[in-house]
Amino acid sequence: MILAVAIVVLMVLVVPLVRVVRADGLGHRAPARADWAAGTTVEIARSVAAHR
Repeated sequence: MILAVAIVVLMVLVVPLVRVVRADGLGHRAPARADWAAGTTVEIARSVAAHR
């Protein structure tokens, strides 16, 4: 009985995670670029403008 409850709880947690990963590629990740990680508005604006 306890095992069945544990399996159900695990499924309730895993299913939404799988949906997020499917919808978002590799899921939500922190920015890899140093200028995006720094987070200043000017650096982000320059990076976006450079990659359009």
